[in-house]
Amino acid sequence: MTGYDFRFGGDHETIGTCLTDLGSQLGLDPGMVEAVRQFQESRMGVYEHCGTVGGKIGLEELVTGKKVSCICPAGYVGKPGELWYVRLCPPLADLVNYHVTMTTPYVLTQATKADWTAYLNRAMLNMGTRDNGQRLHDLLKYGSWTHQWNEFVFQGFHHAQHDAIFLAGIPDVKGSLPHASKGRR
Repeated sequence: MTGYDFRFGGDHETIGTCLTDLGSQLGLDPGMVEAVRQFQESRMGVYEHCGTVGGKIGLEELVTGKKVSCICPAGYVGKPGELWYVRLCPPLADLVNYHVTMTTPYVLTQATKADWTAYLNRAMLNMGTRDNGQRLHDLLKYGSWTHQWNEFVFQGFHHAQHDAIFLAGIPDVKGSLPHASKGRR
């Protein structure tokens, strides 16, 4: 979860919803307001790396099977079969035909695609809505509790390099997380 996703108040506002609601009153350029809106609508996701073509990284989202092409400004190219926990921002104003990773990729290790797919399907059952697409969106954007994804990154940290962060384990399997005993939940 980023600061854009942290909800507050009775209407569950976020920094992004406030900026889009007040953008014109704040004198923001309409293009900037649109960029904020698109970022607000984006969320983290769990993707399988499908290879690189023409300098673009192919990712396929677990559960939905949605395929996207992206660039990674952090410079990490990865390799086919890796699982990434990353936020993708869609092309702005159709200027390009690829997404951009908005976070340094979190490369998920020591758990398989099947493990992660099972976790996501299991975790979606606890989300309020009946629509699976909305359940997945809410789970990955807000978590099933306020700091779920921040805690997963903290507890799952395995190691890092200049262009990627490596996480181990599955969020609801405490024994799989290297730093689970240090968790705050």
